[in-house]
Amino acid sequence: MVYHFGGHYIDWDVELLDLDEFETLASEVFSASRKEQYLMDIILNMVNIYENNFRDCLSTPEFSGPYRMREAYYFRPSPSKQQLLDVKDVFLYDYAEIREMAPKKIRRAMVHYWMHSWF
Repeated sequence: MVYHFGGHYIDWDVELLDLDEFETLASEVFSASRKEQYLMDIILNMVNIYENNFRDCLSTPEFSGPYRMREAYYFRPSPSKQQLLDVKDVFLYDYAEIREMAPKKIRRAMVHYWMHSWF
């Protein structure tokens, strides 16, 4: 949908803390202009995996989400306007910190409650 029309995608388990700092592309949260080629590169990468029977060799996070976005970025056939950012540059807590969520001064745009409860 975002590829065809442009717009925003946000996982349900993301809390926006600072709208002014909200500029990111991650599997959990991204925005893109209509026909952003990088998004098509991700789709084509996933189709290639599926059509070549590699899907069963990968876990769901490897096939989709952040791993697939990263791999599609590194091996994209076309240039991208997107850039890679460290998790700590975007989210208040990283994967290891989210379980305890020690109090912190808000210096990031979002919290992603990545407890993987959907598994």
